[in-house]
Amino acid sequence: MKSIRVLVSALTLQSALISLHAQSPVIYSFGGDPDGANPKRSVTLSGSSLYGTTVYGGSGDGTVFQLTSSSGSWSETVLYSFAGGSGDGSEPDGNLVISGSSPYGTTSEGGTSGLGTVFRLKDTSGAWTESVIYNFAGGTGDGSYPYAGLLLSGGVFYGTTYYGGTYGAGTVFSLSASGNTWTETVIYNFGGAGDGANPHAPLTVSSGVLYGTTYNGGASGDGTVFSLTPSGGSWTEAVLYSFSGTDGQNPHGGVVVGSGGVLYGTTLQGGSSSDGTAFSLTPPVSPSTTWTQTVLHNFTGGTGDGAELRAGVVIGASGVLYGVTVAGGSSGPSTH
Repeated sequence: MKSIRVLVSALTLQSALISLHAQSPVIYSFGGDPDGANPKRSVTLSGSSLYGTTVYGGSGDGTVFQLTSSSGSWSETVLYSFAGGSGDGSEPDGNLVISGSSPYGTTSEGGTSGLGTVFRLKDTSGAWTESVIYNFAGGTGDGSYPYAGLLLSGGVFYGTTYYGGTYGAGTVFSLSASGNTWTETVIYNFGGAGDGANPHAPLTVSSGVLYGTTYNGGASGDGTVFSLTPSGGSWTEAVLYSFSGTDGQNPHGGVVVGSGGVLYGTTLQGGSSSDGTAFSLTPPVSPSTTWTQTVLHNFTGGTGDGAELRAGVVIGASGVLYGVTVAGGSSGPSTH
């Protein structure tokens, strides 16, 4: 499968991470209140600006920020500070999606029921205004605590919630607009035992099929990779792989789709040193076979390697994977 098969080499992956570290100067340092603090997800590039969220800072309940570059230097603007409470979201933990120049995202808490929201920011003559377009209600009929951001596909937003739904183990939802009216639909309820549970990562899409991970659940309770396939107005879920510990445990980030439909991702823990893994999942070659998982790298922590992968990976030039770890490396706190 061309150069992407080179990724099975742990040395290739480690070299990529080291080279990326050498090329990545700090372009902005957050200062906390009244600035943002604790950004947890990747930024979104739109035009010449970067957009992102911070879980804390601003008025205390998190922010949406913009970074713009001019003459080689970057400046930050806090576009919105969340107020929390029943009237607004709190603690935006996910990435943003830009649609029609408006950032859309989720907050993990706040809103009418305190269980999270979906929001939109709109630029009106240089002034940004925020609208809560959906409040999660929790219980058996709706999801709660959307830690991941949104995916936009075919004019419809898709996302996950960590809790809520029929079995309390989280949901996948869609959100669509008709004029100014937004309609949320739970398209799948995770069932826990045997099924996935507690999705923490954003979704990805390929040929109309949604792919994602669950932090818990599966055959061994160590998390899963799943797909959702649309058919006749409904969705069918399949657990593509259940982690068992030595092959990875608790995937915290999502997956990306590479050449030939191969999925690539990471696990927070597990592997030979219990410090996390990078893995691939190869599609079945016939209806009678299953997806094949390969551990591309077992992270070992310490000064020589990273540990604890909370985000997924991206595929760069020549099929090289890039990712980050929150621990390990020569300085300890994080590597990329």
